[in-house]
This record gives sequence, structure tokens and C-alpha cells, in this order.
Amino acid sequence: MTEETRQIKSKERVRNRGEVFTAPREVNAMLDLVKDETENIESTFLEPACGDGNFLVEVLRRKLSACLRKYGRSAADYEKQSFLACTTLYGVDIMSDNVVRCRERLFEIWEESFTPSLRSDFHARVARAVKYVFSRNILIGNALSMKEVDIFQQDLETPIVFTEWKFALGDKLKREEFRFDVLLGSGENAKKTMDTGQMTFFMDDADDAANWMIDPDDPERKRMIPSPSKSYPLIDYWRLGEE
Repeated sequence: MTEETRQIKSKERVRNRGEVFTAPREVNAMLDLVKDETENIESTFLEPACGDGNFLVEVLRRKLSACLRKYGRSAADYEKQSFLACTTLYGVDIMSDNVVRCRERLFEIWEESFTPSLRSDFHARVARAVKYVFSRNILIGNALSMKEVDIFQQDLETPIVFTEWKFALGDKLKREEFRFDVLLGSGENAKKTMDTGQMTFFMDDADDAANWMIDPDDPERKRMIPSPSKSYPLIDYWRLGEE
């Protein structure tokens, strides 16, 4: 039985965590329902109970196949676009060994997609950057509470934070962090606060007006979008992980 076809790791984990992995046939059947998106290099996927990566691994395979068709004649272009594909995959799992293995499998799929002719002089640095992205995108936590967890899988007070990666200019990468609970929240309460000047409408920190801002691309509509909790200076994408 291969890693991809195995559906349980132990009866104890099934009993304690309800952990059962989805088989490849079901994974592909579900992904085929959104086939165009799985082949779109820029489409974002989040698996809130990612296990060791069966869904995310298959999405990455499909995205890399699309990259190869479009950019396979240029090592530099393929490295950059395959890196971009990696930045679009996000996962959360409460079991730390699952998260570690998911990161490893995703990197292995990415690395195996390179023929010798597609490896540029920057390949080792891009590989390090890809590993760094997976360390920030595939996280240990509780997707239900949207909190990080300790070694006993108990919730911490620390919220799960995801990183968004976007190319801004050439090889320069824009990097911003967003709280998971804010991304899944609503900006309506924040808009009411801005309109009325009151700060008493909120049930919890996720709806705090400080976590929201008016869309700078359409300020007249006053549409609220999540505000980044942290922004970083632009950086050449292949330099990620050097700091």
C-alpha cells in the first residue's frame, strides 16, 4: 500500500481524531468538478484538514502540468511560474507529523517536475524559497477554532496566520500576512463602526475594525476587505528564506 492509497495511519488516530485520509479516486473525482481551477496557476486552494496532503499534492501536480505546457521552453519562466503555483496552496492540520509530511510531499512533487534543462543557475535558491513558502502555507492548527495548537493538539491563544504572496514587479515579491479568522469573517460590522464612529458592535477580535480596511482599488463603494496584520518589503522571490 502506497502513501497515497493508505487511508488510516492507526486505529488509535481514527478513534481519537477521526483521521481517515481520502483515497486518490475520490480526490481526483472531486477535483475534476473544478478542473479548470486546478489547472489555473494562480487559483488559490485551502484544505482545512489537509492530513499529509492528498488533495494538495494532486492540485500541485495539475498546476505544474499547466506550467510545463505554458512555460516549459524556458527554465527561468518555468521556475518562476512553478514557484507561483506553490504559493497558491494552503493547508491546516492539527497533527504536526501530517503537516511535516505534507510540506515534504509538496516539495518532492515540485522538485521532481524539473528536467535537467529546466534547472536554472538559481535552482537551489528557488528550491529554498519553495520550502520556505510551504513552511508558511501549510500550518499546524485547529481550522475549526482558527487557532494554533500545542504539542497535545490543544488550542493556543495565537490565531492562525496565512501569508499571501504576489508578484509586484518582475521578480519582486509582495508578502503580506492575514489572520485566518479575519479572512473568514465579514467586513460589515467594521463598515458600521467606520460609519458611526462606535466601537461596541463587535463580538470578538476577528471583527475588530483594525482588521479591516476600505478596498483601495474602489474607495467610493466603501467595500471592506481584510487588512494585513503584517507587510514585508518587496524581495526577489528566489531570496526567500535567506533571512
